Amino acid sequence: MNQKIKKIALKAYNNIGGGRPEDLSLFMSKYSEELANLIIFECSKAVQDGTKEGDYFSMKIEEFFSDNNDGLLFFKEEKN
Repeated sequence: MNQKIKKIALKAYNNIGGGRPEDLSLFMSKYSEELANLIIFECSKAVQDGTKEGDYFSMKIEEFFSDNNDGLLFFKEEKN
């Protein structure tokens, strides 16, 4: 696993509270969702380069994976 994925995986673990889970299936469900959200966010951020095209593709990635189609995914506080 490359270092970027390891860093994202650790961040997902910490974001859901870390520690030893009592209910492993609930923990894995939350962890999997958080990890996927972080990977999508990083992909969106990678193409967002300030150009019209980069910003457009970033928006399209976010819209594609967004539950509510507001284009902000799950990271409203990190988009600033």
